[in-house]
Amino acid sequence: MQRRVLLMMDEDLAVAPLRRSLERDGFIVREAPDCERTLAGIAGDAADLLMVSAPRPSAVSEVVGPPAHDELLHFADVSMDLAAYRVTRGGREVHLGPTEFKLLRFLLQHPRKVFSRGDLLGAAWGNGASVDRRTIDVYIRRLRSALNGPGDTDIVRTVRSAGYALDDF
Repeated sequence: MQRRVLLMMDEDLAVAPLRRSLERDGFIVREAPDCERTLAGIAGDAADLLMVSAPRPSAVSEVVGPPAHDELLHFADVSMDLAAYRVTRGGREVHLGPTEFKLLRFLLQHPRKVFSRGDLLGAAWGNGASVDRRTIDVYIRRLRSALNGPGDTDIVRTVRSAGYALDDF
């Protein structure tokens, strides 16, 4: 499913490059020409991400509230805010690439369940993608490297001949 972005920019600072970048990353981008007029009717718009440059910041906070419960995922000391595209572990911010983010999201949605490389390929690239199954090993290694700081327990468990799971042992 493609994510949708609504750009509301009163100032035409960098709308075109921002739009191109978002579209290149797979987002469906829609522009709203005027923040003040658009904010009044945005509550019914189902954009996944709202990017605003508004003359009156309080107008944005009237529309954008705290993240919905289903936008937050937790397991052990790892938290993922889907709306903000942020991951923390033990209060420390974790920087992930888009593929690692997709893999972690999938694993957080199904903690302790073992997934094969094929399952994880489908979660990260979609079914039918022509990606070598061993590529998952590279991205799991990157995910582990990003998640695990000094003294952290590795919560990504390797299940020999089966796949990977999130586990707090």
